[in-house]
Amino acid sequence: MELSPRQKGRLRAAGISYLHIKAVECTAVAQEQFEEIWNAYDKGGVTIVYCGYGDGRTEMAISGIQLFQGRTLDDNDFRANGVQCSSQLAALNALSDRING
Repeated sequence: MELSPRQKGRLRAAGISYLHIKAVECTAVAQEQFEEIWNAYDKGGVTIVYCGYGDGRTEMAISGIQLFQGRTLDDNDFRANGVQCSSQLAALNALSDRING
């Protein structure tokens, strides 16, 4: 769920950037969204990633960041990270293939 304008204003006032990446429950983000997640993380320094409902989206984002950092991960690692859905696993494997050739 996206934050309200008031909540976004509070974050801005505290010097905290905010990026909303929409991901439907138990589905994968698009490959371009992985890029957005990585760019926000890479530029942001300290980062909080959350989905609010616990359907593997946060874990998918964290696994994507780890792939961009150069870690080699497979389905077992993704599941250990908390990724729950087959579409998320497939998207992460596609991202891994894209990053690692």
